[in-house]
Amino acid sequence: MATHSFLGTWEIIRCKVKLPSSEKTEPTGIEGAWMKLDEGGDVTWTVPEGFEDLPLFNCETYDIFNTSGVIIRFGAYQGHIIEFRVDQPESSDQMRMTCDNWCLLQCARVSPTDPVPALDAPFSLLPALEDGYFSDLSITASNNKKFAVHSCILKLSAPELDWSQDPPPLSGLREDVLGTILHYLYAECLPANLAEATAKQCISASSVYPCLSHLVTLCQHYLRHMSLKQQIMSLVTDMHTCANHIIQHLSAKPSSSSGENLSANPARLCFVVRQSVREAAVAGAKLLVLCDLFTQRKSELNREQRHEIIRYAKSRLPVFMNQLHRFLLGLKSTLSNMSSAQRQEIATYLVPEIETILETVLSLGLKIKIALESIITSFNEPHQDHRHSGVLTRTLQELLYKREITKFKNWLQRHSNSLYQLLQRKDGFNEMTIGNKVRSVSRSLEQLVEELPVFLLRLEEVTAALDEKLEWKEFKFCFKVGSSKVSGLLRRFLNHCTVLQPLLAQLCSLVARDA
Repeated sequence: MATHSFLGTWEIIRCKVKLPSSEKTEPTGIEGAWMKLDEGGDVTWTVPEGFEDLPLFNCETYDIFNTSGVIIRFGAYQGHIIEFRVDQPESSDQMRMTCDNWCLLQCARVSPTDPVPALDAPFSLLPALEDGYFSDLSITASNNKKFAVHSCILKLSAPELDWSQDPPPLSGLREDVLGTILHYLYAECLPANLAEATAKQCISASSVYPCLSHLVTLCQHYLRHMSLKQQIMSLVTDMHTCANHIIQHLSAKPSSSSGENLSANPARLCFVVRQSVREAAVAGAKLLVLCDLFTQRKSELNREQRHEIIRYAKSRLPVFMNQLHRFLLGLKSTLSNMSSAQRQEIATYLVPEIETILETVLSLGLKIKIALESIITSFNEPHQDHRHSGVLTRTLQELLYKREITKFKNWLQRHSNSLYQLLQRKDGFNEMTIGNKVRSVSRSLEQLVEELPVFLLRLEEVTAALDEKLEWKEFKFCFKVGSSKVSGLLRRFLNHCTVLQPLLAQLCSLVARDA
């Protein structure tokens, strides 16, 4: 089925939930809810008044793909994607959605002639303010700038103010502040390209007028949006800076005193690697903060403001790809310039470093294993958070709860296998003679030199196809789901700070250590 056949507004006309304790189904009472799927990948829910806050209704984006059948994925609720198998058995105006082990939704398309709930079309009187035709009142700003206004409009917008007094209310305000307030009175919205300083002055000037309380709320909301946007831009800038530092470390010119480059100075090469790993760790931490910040505060923003932030994130992808390309080129240049003797010398220097690294990684791995085991144990404790919720919410929460337990158990299994393989590699490396260790490290360096051109070629192919393959709709879904997953994991980990403390302390010590 083509994706466009699912676009439009759908009404849930029948819903049945499968109870986990039996094969019976039970009506849920959400019949009448509306679901609008638009071309941009957004889903808008219109829920009957008084209905409980179902996790599904917190999802604001969707994705459709066709494997053995059509699947609609809604994302994301606390890092979870809610999937439905879909078929249209009778006509394109009917749709049946089934979420395994949860419920079945029978939906009917809402035709364009049906009364679809929607916001009133925006209406603005701004042309009257901008042109000043038929004005009967003039308000003067602090710089003597005069605004030709209409008392009938002002009386409708702010009836509590006496517009017949002399001078009129709002007189003597700064031009930008007065212009913003009048813009609101004529259009009930804020002007485009509003400066933060002006918004703060508007709050101060409008707070004394109860009839302008909504303007104060709009300005406060705008300032929160700008603050969040600036924080995210600052985090992205920090990540770019970390990447540039790594590239600079690899591309550093030979010291004027020694004249040696990285390939001829093993100690300096190891120092560069340590510094680069540290910068990469800092950039990774910044990315985690960004994802959590967006997820936790996105409710403060409207949809367009959220999309503005996501568009900015997408615009930075080519820059990050370019930085990764430059990093690989610098690494390739450094390693390719090594002679066989230099490679042997560096391998000799790296042997004790690798032994230390293996010990450190193994120690971290064991701490991670202990933390995962503790988290899974807490999962197995009785789960009572949603016992008073409705049947639909309760069964969905139980389903997502079981999925999360399974996910953590799978992580623990994979991590344990990796830890066992690492332990075997460590023991095998320690059992080698010094000569064999040096030869093993030297061969690994040669293999890396041979594989780097392939990495570069594939990276160039991915970068060239980035805009074509990763369209706005797909990126938006991935960004929202990915940031929700990261935030959900961080929330889960915060509930186990005591168990994670040794691991975090060791990681912070490694990152902050002076190399």
